[in-house]
Amino acid sequence: MLLARQPRTRMCLLKGCEQPFHPHQASEHYCSARCREEAREWSAWKAQQKYRATVRGKEKRIRLMSICIYVYADLMSVTLKRKVQSRRYRERVRDKRTQPNMTKATHLRDRCLSHFATLGIPFRPESLDVLLTKAEKENLSHLDFLDQLIGEQANARRERSIQWRIREAHFAEDKSLEGFNWKFNPKAFDRQQIEELATGDFIRRRTNLILVGWSGVGKSHIIQALGQKACVHGYRVLYRTSADLISDLTASLADKTLPEKLRRYARPDLLIVDEFGCDKIEREASPQSAHLLYKIIALRNQKKSTALATNVDFEKWGEYLPDGPVAMAFLDRIVEGAIILTIKGRSYRAHGPKEGERPA
Repeated sequence: MLLARQPRTRMCLLKGCEQPFHPHQASEHYCSARCREEAREWSAWKAQQKYRATVRGKEKRIRLMSICIYVYADLMSVTLKRKVQSRRYRERVRDKRTQPNMTKATHLRDRCLSHFATLGIPFRPESLDVLLTKAEKENLSHLDFLDQLIGEQANARRERSIQWRIREAHFAEDKSLEGFNWKFNPKAFDRQQIEELATGDFIRRRTNLILVGWSGVGKSHIIQALGQKACVHGYRVLYRTSADLISDLTASLADKTLPEKLRRYARPDLLIVDEFGCDKIEREASPQSAHLLYKIIALRNQKKSTALATNVDFEKWGEYLPDGPVAMAFLDRIVEGAIILTIKGRSYRAHGPKEGERPA
């Protein structure tokens, strides 16, 4: 008689349990449902850890590849830079071989031209070559060479500055002392004194200049010629007739720009006021004209020079400027320490030069 086969016991596969059980009691591998659930959670956790490890491994490989790419790019840039430098070096060597006649003097010449361009000096290469050849032939000293090198450019710039100052002065006419007829009224002007004034020393001393005389004797010619000489000596000059000056200042009262106008007339080194006394219409149209003129003279007093040409004697300035106190203050400031030239003679416009007379 055969005996019934007994089921073999098994051990629970859950780590930490390992209890023996019969397969018919639970499942094939775990002793209970609880162990089976814990085993399932354990498997899920292991799968999650494995996934995270895989992700971290990919991130490390990506970072490593980025580092490799950066290093490779850096090495390539260094290599390209070395190739460029090597190519430039070969080009320089080739240029030296193809231009055996290039000397140190040629390099210095190019450097000098570059210096001129940097300083804004318009110096032509042809002029420099001519001067270098001349210096070599005539054995010029360093100072002579330097004087001839920059003298021409300096003179050109100086001439441009003079022309600019003359334009900014707004002279009524282009007058010069060389074009003045000294023989027409030989006793009216002291030529030596006028030529002394032409040096501009009175402007440096901030001294005023007043020319009082009859109409047509040459006051405007002389005063404008002195103004142009002042421009040549580097002084800033502004020319205005008395009528224009009064009109300009009166208009500034209307548009409220009087302070700006006063600053403008106070700025030049020499302010020339011509035809002082020939502005009756402007004075009658502007009751404040005397006060406006006084403001300009007061601003310039002992600070800048003012030249004034008039045919009104000092005794009649009270009639010319109706306000007595203003007239006295104006006269006091304009005459204080001033050079006064009283001119008497024939009118050049009325009589003209005699036959055969020419400007001296």
